Parts: sequence; structure tokens; C-alpha cells
Amino acid sequence: MDTTLRESYGVRWSVAGKRHRKTFQLFALADGFRAELVTATHAGEPFNISTGLPDRHEPKASSVGWYDFAVQFADAQ
Repeated sequence: MDTTLRESYGVRWSVAGKRHRKTFQLFALADGFRAELVTATHAGEPFNISTGLPDRHEPKASSVGWYDFAVQFADAQ
């Protein structure tokens, strides 16, 4: 049994008074994520209050509705 402890690296930030935290296995990943947050802040990008992430990190809604997607999927089968 492997009982070695792995180091983890966390990034903590707050948006509109709500605290957020994300943990990474590698320092480089944590530092890169932190750099993205700082860059978005300096660029004046809006942040989502509930997720704490810049709006560009949010998935965009598809222009195809669920019914049209289902019809296309059925046609492809």
C-alpha cells in the first residue's frame, strides 16, 4: 500500500465577497490558473459570482436546441 503523501497546490480568490478555492497536483498548473485569474482581472473581464471564474471560462450555450439535436442524432443512426 502506497502511503506517501502527495503535495497539492491551492489557489484561493474571492468574487463579490464569496471565497473560492481550486487545488492542483502540480505547482505549474496552480500558477498558470492564478495567472489566468490575474490577467482577467487586469483586462477588466467580468467574473461569474457563483462560480468565481471569468465569464470566458463558462461553457457557451449551443445554438442547437435539444429537440433538434435529438432529431439529428436519430437521423444519423
